[in-house]
Amino acid sequence: MLRNRPSQNLMVPVEYPPKDDFENNRQLNVIARAILLDESLVQLWNLVISGALLILFPPSPPPGWLCPTADDVKFRLTKLIELGFKLDDNSIVDALQMFENKLDIYGDIFWNVFTTIRSGESNFSLLFGLFKEAFEPSRGLKTSLFLNFLKSRCVSIKG
Repeated sequence: MLRNRPSQNLMVPVEYPPKDDFENNRQLNVIARAILLDESLVQLWNLVISGALLILFPPSPPPGWLCPTADDVKFRLTKLIELGFKLDDNSIVDALQMFENKLDIYGDIFWNVFTTIRSGESNFSLLFGLFKEAFEPSRGLKTSLFLNFLKSRCVSIKG
């Protein structure tokens, strides 16, 4: 018969990202076990791409924060892609929708990075895939900011 331990508050608050630049091994072990149980997580886990962008572009930037360059973002995403993560249409649309209120500020950086990483594909083909993904009924598209951003990219291809 299994017995529960007396409840003890063993939870230690963990800050993220860590100030010492070292990851918490316990958190990394949980992630590693999940990937070992289902290897497809590495290819399908769009949250990782979005999470990397949220770390680079925090919703409430701390004092002294500097906006990352396109090279900084490309470097970070390329590292994730080398690990097996995918910058597919779904993850790009997730990212653009997540930052849709700030696309006027960060949109050019995102677009430069996405088109550079997906350089084997024409901009027209990329945009077609993004529009197709954006209009998936499961997305429940609610605002036009994101679509206006994509339309502006169509105009730049045309003109």
